[in-house]
Amino acid sequence: MRTKKILAVLLAASMMTGMFAACGGGSDAPASSAAPASSAAPSSSAAPASSAAPVTSAAPIESTDTGLTYPVEGNPHITYWVDLNSNVSAGSSSMNETPLIGAMKEATGIDVEYIHPAQGSANEAFNLLIASNELPDIVEYAWLSSYPGGPELAFKNKILEPLNENMDAWAPDYAAFLANNPDIAKMVRTDAGNYFGFPFIRGADDLMVFYGPYVRKDWIDELGIEEPTTISEWHDMLTAFKEKKGATAPLTTLDKNLGMFGFGFLVGAWGITTGYSLNDAGEIIYGPIQPEFKEFLAEMNKWYSEGLIDPNFYTNDRNAGQANLLNDMSGACVGYAGSGLGVFEKSLKELNANAGYEGVVYPTLNKGETAKIGQRDFAFMRNYQVAAVSAKSANKEAAYAYLNFGYTEQGEMLYNFGIEGESYNMENGYPKYTDMITNPGEGKTMAQMLGQYVRSVYNGPFVQRLEYYEQYMQMDVQKDAVTDWKKTEASTHQLPPVTPTEDESKEYNTIANNMTTWLEEWAIGAITGQNPIDEFETRFIPEMENIGVARALEIQKGALDRYNSR
Repeated sequence: MRTKKILAVLLAASMMTGMFAACGGGSDAPASSAAPASSAAPSSSAAPASSAAPVTSAAPIESTDTGLTYPVEGNPHITYWVDLNSNVSAGSSSMNETPLIGAMKEATGIDVEYIHPAQGSANEAFNLLIASNELPDIVEYAWLSSYPGGPELAFKNKILEPLNENMDAWAPDYAAFLANNPDIAKMVRTDAGNYFGFPFIRGADDLMVFYGPYVRKDWIDELGIEEPTTISEWHDMLTAFKEKKGATAPLTTLDKNLGMFGFGFLVGAWGITTGYSLNDAGEIIYGPIQPEFKEFLAEMNKWYSEGLIDPNFYTNDRNAGQANLLNDMSGACVGYAGSGLGVFEKSLKELNANAGYEGVVYPTLNKGETAKIGQRDFAFMRNYQVAAVSAKSANKEAAYAYLNFGYTEQGEMLYNFGIEGESYNMENGYPKYTDMITNPGEGKTMAQMLGQYVRSVYNGPFVQRLEYYEQYMQMDVQKDAVTDWKKTEASTHQLPPVTPTEDESKEYNTIANNMTTWLEEWAIGAITGQNPIDEFETRFIPEMENIGVARALEIQKGALDRYNSR
């Protein structure tokens, strides 16, 4: 009977993933921790004190007399290409069918036709779109991280054009927002000073941390174990899970290859990541070639040989990790507050009302230290999607006006909370979601309902509000976890959204891809015992040098220097 119940809960958990998605900004799956190609990849982020002082919050949007009024006259028609988020598709086959877009059209006076690629094929569809040379008026895409050569090459190829010339007149509220938030403005323009689109912005510091480690609270309470804060305490806890709770994969993961160590989990205890970061002197380093990486691999090899790490950590997917967590095979994991901790907490309690998880801090080597590395986004990250106006658009002024709306007070409220009286009500000045959103009934989730009325549940051309997050994180265990995950020095070791030049881009991408391939091959082998760790200096490092790690670091340093000079 228990097997049938577990299968039922696993199915329910899979359906609930959308309900607890991460708080906007793109995919709710961590980038590969081994991916050096993206300087802003979560697993490799770190920032210099000179350029990366954290943006704690965006200056609030206020009503301004800009000369642009809504609804605009003439009912112009524009087209808008964007990937369809799963929370939207759960209730509508297109954004055109949602109450949100109906309200947007009424408020702006602009008739917008949304065009979506087949789900799961956005990158392939984007490439075909670019090759066709027939672009919609607006294309929302990760232009900094996913378009080779970045926005400047898109300008050169006549795909996009800089916003600078027309932004003040055609998108005055967005221009005012940038003027009021110079730190954010620095992030969303190129090294040449060109603005290329309308970005998703996290509007408060509390929106920037949403990923970290969590453990079985009922197990550590039963075993008399304190919340682990160091690597040695993690080792002892996992050993107890194996020996006293029968866990066959005490520490599991939802992500293959080196994904478990994304955002600096475990490896960050040595002050490095599996990608780029900045050391205490503010210098760019590539973690895998540092001596500390050998120490990390040796410790992980010890854990693996003792049966403390999921034996399939490098081939895992979400379903495998989820099965471990809900079947008492694992007592610890790392993931998002939404689609990880939130989903599994609810599903586990359906199996055992006395069971549960709790978030814990990123571990360090020594007791009492604060972790240098952990997940923390900037207000804008280079892998975020940005809505950009096509250089070939015949309706540019209308496209600017439509995108500008997200940075008005009215647009910000609509994108974050939806339609007053339907999806939210104002209560003592606070935009509170209605029961239709927070308790949608059997077969629906809060995220899916939000997907019909707002974009704050994923991303878009607007500023995300804290009140969304406060209501979306419905469980205290999620809020408490984020409080612990914020206890890092990530803001001073996190690389800002820097970019190689157009000429450097192709060279850098080739080197970075080869670095990633070699890192995953060798490091996984070292952890599992297939590659002798003693060959770190004689085999691993020389091959990294042959691939061109020094040149990659040189390109990254140049990109950071240019960023600091913006």
